[in-house]
Amino acid sequence: MKRQTGKKFLFSMFLAVGVAFMLSACGSGGGTSSSSSSGTTSDGVAGSSSTETATVTAVSSLASTSGGGADASGGTASTSLTVADKVSVVEADSSSIASPVMRASSDMFMALGVDAATNHTTLSAISGSDYATDPQSVYISERSTEAFGVINDILCIISNTKADDTTLMNSGTYTAQVNEKTCSSDRDNAGGQSSDGASASQATNYQYWTVNSYRADDSSAQIIAVWGHMEMYGGTDTTTGKESKVKTVVVGRVVVSESASTTNPYGKFIFTFRIWPEGTDGHADLSGGETTAIMKGFLAAVDDGSGQIVLKFGIKSNSSGAAFTESKLATLYRASDGSSGSGTVELIEGFNKDAGAKKFSFDFNSTAFLRGIAGDSTSEKCLDRASFDETVWRYNIYDSAGKRIPVNSGYPIKYTDTSSVNHFGWMGYWGLWLEGITASNISGKTVNKVDWSGGTEALTPRVAFVSNGKLVKHTNASMALSSMHGVPFEWGTWDSTASKWIQYQLEWNATDQLFYKTAQMDSSSWTWDALATPVAITTATAELNNEWELWFWSQSLGGSGRIKLKSDAGTFSYPTNSTLVKYQTESTIYPGDTTVPATLMCFENCPDASAMATTSPYYSNTNWESGGATISSSNNTVSTTTVKAGAGTYYYEYAYNTSTMVLTDSNRGTAVVQNSAPTGDNNGYGVHSGQLIDPADFTDANFGCPWSTTTTTCSWRMYETVTSYYTYQTGPQPWSRFTGLYADNDSSGTLTTGDEFDTFSPPVQVAYTKTNTDSTTTKYFLEYGGYGDLWGIPGKCVDEAGADTDCYDSTGTTFIRWVPEFSIPDGGEVDNSGTTNYVKSLEKEQRMKENTSACSALSLTAYTLPDPVDFFVDPSDSTKVYYVGVEPSLADAPIKVIDGVVQ
Repeated sequence: MKRQTGKKFLFSMFLAVGVAFMLSACGSGGGTSSSSSSGTTSDGVAGSSSTETATVTAVSSLASTSGGGADASGGTASTSLTVADKVSVVEADSSSIASPVMRASSDMFMALGVDAATNHTTLSAISGSDYATDPQSVYISERSTEAFGVINDILCIISNTKADDTTLMNSGTYTAQVNEKTCSSDRDNAGGQSSDGASASQATNYQYWTVNSYRADDSSAQIIAVWGHMEMYGGTDTTTGKESKVKTVVVGRVVVSESASTTNPYGKFIFTFRIWPEGTDGHADLSGGETTAIMKGFLAAVDDGSGQIVLKFGIKSNSSGAAFTESKLATLYRASDGSSGSGTVELIEGFNKDAGAKKFSFDFNSTAFLRGIAGDSTSEKCLDRASFDETVWRYNIYDSAGKRIPVNSGYPIKYTDTSSVNHFGWMGYWGLWLEGITASNISGKTVNKVDWSGGTEALTPRVAFVSNGKLVKHTNASMALSSMHGVPFEWGTWDSTASKWIQYQLEWNATDQLFYKTAQMDSSSWTWDALATPVAITTATAELNNEWELWFWSQSLGGSGRIKLKSDAGTFSYPTNSTLVKYQTESTIYPGDTTVPATLMCFENCPDASAMATTSPYYSNTNWESGGATISSSNNTVSTTTVKAGAGTYYYEYAYNTSTMVLTDSNRGTAVVQNSAPTGDNNGYGVHSGQLIDPADFTDANFGCPWSTTTTTCSWRMYETVTSYYTYQTGPQPWSRFTGLYADNDSSGTLTTGDEFDTFSPPVQVAYTKTNTDSTTTKYFLEYGGYGDLWGIPGKCVDEAGADTDCYDSTGTTFIRWVPEFSIPDGGEVDNSGTTNYVKSLEKEQRMKENTSACSALSLTAYTLPDPVDFFVDPSDSTKVYYVGVEPSLADAPIKVIDGVVQ
């Protein structure tokens, strides 16, 4: 299976911030011809230009509703109108969220058992429990919905600002902290398993949205003014030459005349927005005018007067390259009950409008959905509205009482700088994020923990501690190989015939107790090629016979592991189900931890403190075993009186300071600190040491080489002989340094023995046992980071028909989706350190299956796409009726919403 990396256009990276339902498509989908006929190009509904005119008139009338600027207040309305949090072409089968039974799209989906259904019924019946009340959503993912990606991003965010909450309506301007992951459609990592460097991807990153929700009375439309602050790719770092993020401000205005409802899930509204660079004053920088605006867009949902809801949508991005064009346009006519509809969408993304354009028309009724290019029957794809593949993207985990499993992931913070400017952020397990401030710049300064639960801002002072490095403790663990049945993991071996190193994906089959190769890494494209037939590794193949251990990396185990193949005497034995798999768990060391040895020994990847500013920051002449290459006399040497330490055993010694949290290179006499990425370093992820061990563990029993018990030392034996070891990292990135906040209990202003650090819960480790179609089981180790955040399920790729396919297409013309390999049913059980917990899905995606005979009553029409002149009016333009005013400062807009919860 090949894995494809998406292109990083500025616009595409904006989508990654929070598109709710974006498809990961590549090129044209092609399709199977159906028996339906194609219509002709038309201006409006079935060629009705009068309906088109009526739609424009309706939109213009709704859009011109006055009021709602930054200072709007004092309305008398008692109820708030609900804004749609997403739009889609066709409605999903909502019965899916009421049942734990999920339709299987392939034999990789688990066989659903009675226990899951029983658990779901039992937990759902607990009145008022989190399990019973946590909302579930289900939506249709289809090629034509690509056009609605950006708008669904922002609608989701606006929904999370609680602009439709009655208590916030007419209350003046306020600020909402929106976790960007909440509305993220970063689906490429199907499951998002943590691995080395995952601190960056899992870290909380809040966007700040200033909101004013206003309604004059219960007969008036509701106006919502928003100013959203987010970072998006679109710049280049002048020092490194790498792509960098730029700060932007979304200025938007929503006018809602009718709430979204079950009969009309769109409601009636118009939303228009423009994205600008953020200026030095923290507000949208309008000084450059049209040429510097990053993006503009609009979405209008109105009644056309004939009983249909008309949806008009358009966005367009600016680019520094004049030939580069990105835009999305859509026209959708839909019966108010969703039973039928038709429309046209166009997506332009490239350097040539014709070459980069994808244009679809569609028609649907209650049973089928037809999509293709009007006039081209060979492009048509007929889909069944009653038959789906389903994928779950988000889950929660609950106890037996239906209560959500708590994860103490962090809290909001506020820092006031020397210019009395307030900066807001978040402190949690993955570190500190502070808007507009580099963490290292606040070390030793007071930062306030913010609590809004009482309705007002309550501040608790904390002192920031930021080190130049971070020490992580690794504790060895193990399990039987039988538990890894069917779990894919990566393994490399030297192919003497091809004279090169080859990476494979392996799976253990517990039935015949053999390893099977299932995929091979393409070294030119760095993608996985699925093997047509899995290849068994037997004793006869001799691929493992010369290895002492099988080292591997597994997403489901959260990192590296090893399987012993030879005894200490060198006798090879093929593994069995009872063979132990060794792996490591991790925990970050806090300042003042007295359990860390003052001295640590390093045998490989030992950082050279004098080379931190170079692209080779490690000592080059370390060795794993005694008797290796000649080592400089300046390096540390194990004393000849030490157990199992011949004169040829060498290591590097480091001193660890529990106060400063950095290592000192004993050989150089200086601290191991990297403050900036070296010039020309294409990695930029900092310096990561090899294994660091306690000298007290350096004994004959722990480190004696299997082939010699008296004169040689093998440092790699730490994986099976010692309880734990350490690794150290340093670098300019926040995740390469320790950052913490502590209570200054003695008011000394410095870290002392009596001061206490706030600690946070790591993701909860749970084990899910999946039942396969052959009745065998596979255990997957997952991590739960809090509401909706469960990761660790492996991914796979599917084609437009939902069938498994390679994840890479060199032509760029094949439709490809990367989805989780399987879904956990509602009520499914997971093991949380010996306690049974239960899973409930929060967000399901449905993909209609192909049915070539279902579309005989449907036909395609190419509708007129909206003209931006008729619909888009800049809400940041003071001369227009849409104008929302100048964004208030954070000081004048208190935080009233965090993570979608009114404080």
